[in-house]
Amino acid sequence: MQLKEGFFNERFLKNFIIYAGKIDSERDIMEKVFIYDNRDRDMPVVITAKSARLEIDDVTKKTLLFLYDGFMHFIQNIGEKYRRARFDNYR
Repeated sequence: MQLKEGFFNERFLKNFIIYAGKIDSERDIMEKVFIYDNRDRDMPVVITAKSARLEIDDVTKKTLLFLYDGFMHFIQNIGEKYRRARFDNYR
């Protein structure tokens, strides 16, 4: 299954919604990336990044996502707390 450019991809990874404004298939680079990570329902994480690269590990077959120049937004449902962290590189 591949990510579709300009769509909220809900079935690519379990508990994740991934949006890529632009996908360069030749360079395997995504731009204008938005990710909703709902693995912890008490503290969902929203990640935005200028660009990202997706790889599949040949040995483990796990999906690896490398994000560049962005922010992580932590939203704690209990107590309605909010934190934001900036990153240059995140994996």
